[in-house]
Amino acid sequence: MDPRRAYMELVTLDKQLRELLRANPLNAQDANALRRRLMGAATRLVDANPAFGASKEVEQALWKPCFYRRIEDFRRRIRKYAAAAQADRNVREHFARVSSEFQSFLTEAAAFYAHLRDVFAQWLLNNRVSSITASTSRDLTKDGSEMAKNIARCRQSLHRCYVFLGDLARYRELHSQKAKKNFAAAEALYHRALAVLPENGNPHNQLAVLATYIEAETVAVYRYCRSLLTAQPFVTAEENLALLFERSRQRPLVPPVTFSSSASPTSKEKSTFLKSYLHRLTRMHGILFALSSPRGSPTAGRSSTSIAAAPVYPRDMEAVLFKDMRSLLHAGVVGDALLLKVVVTNIFCIIRASTSSSPSAPVEDALRLALRTITSVVEFVTENLDAKTKASQG
Repeated sequence: MDPRRAYMELVTLDKQLRELLRANPLNAQDANALRRRLMGAATRLVDANPAFGASKEVEQALWKPCFYRRIEDFRRRIRKYAAAAQADRNVREHFARVSSEFQSFLTEAAAFYAHLRDVFAQWLLNNRVSSITASTSRDLTKDGSEMAKNIARCRQSLHRCYVFLGDLARYRELHSQKAKKNFAAAEALYHRALAVLPENGNPHNQLAVLATYIEAETVAVYRYCRSLLTAQPFVTAEENLALLFERSRQRPLVPPVTFSSSASPTSKEKSTFLKSYLHRLTRMHGILFALSSPRGSPTAGRSSTSIAAAPVYPRDMEAVLFKDMRSLLHAGVVGDALLLKVVVTNIFCIIRASTSSSPSAPVEDALRLALRTITSVVEFVTENLDAKTKASQG
């Protein structure tokens, strides 16, 4: 099979599909037939020559015309009928039918990308490059050999297949009829994408989106920061992070919470205290983020459109934050996983402030927040070690 001729067939079918959708977007029957022909041509091409298919980024080229546009169409229709489905039986039936069609479409799309994933993974394995333990693309391409370039391209394609599979799993769960959603399958696929190409920030952004579904605000902030700190940042993550900070800013802060001194705090009290602390912490990070953004930029926040309304770093809130942190540490509420996320977000704020062109960039405030976080932990650990030493000697 001539891969170039197969690729030209792919290009021709893609052009036909785009023209059809532009001329008659409601012609679903012909559009679906063209999509299936495109998928078949792409499968044959990648099966015959995975390296050539990866060089043409076939998995990326098919995502929008074959899948993403169709997904958005299904989601619009589902939103349209969801609100009215409670009162009208006919609408309920239509909603159920569209939802079922959507799930079938997602399953078909996942099967397509799972096949491409397996082909790329097998090609890498055959060329003695594990999709998990491969060295970075920079190391692979430094000798300039064609094989090294092919390996780098196949890793990119395998990475994208995992991201698309994660997106499809996310949509499948998000639009399922389950009362309680479980995004573990999508999360696992995004982590596989990270394992294949850890220098790419896209999977971190997608993991942040999952965190917003379950209102894990601190996790979402951490993942967006990780997405922007990678060697290949996912640029949309910056705007997503700005929107997350803006939503957090609009939620009122609850008054500082204290544990009862007469008894050990209950699990509910610990949870309430931790949520209060994390909301304040996100507010602080949001202010540092806005101060580091150029005035008037989309990421600067609405409050920074005028000098009078520009955000001010709140030292009083910082004092409350670390008073709360000491209490939470002594109560055993702050674990190592949470602490890691806080430290990484602090580092992100320092880097953003130190590289910002904004005259209001809060470098000193970001540094102090990070140092006080570490100092609070070190003091807590030291106190505990001293107490254990005294107890063993007594």
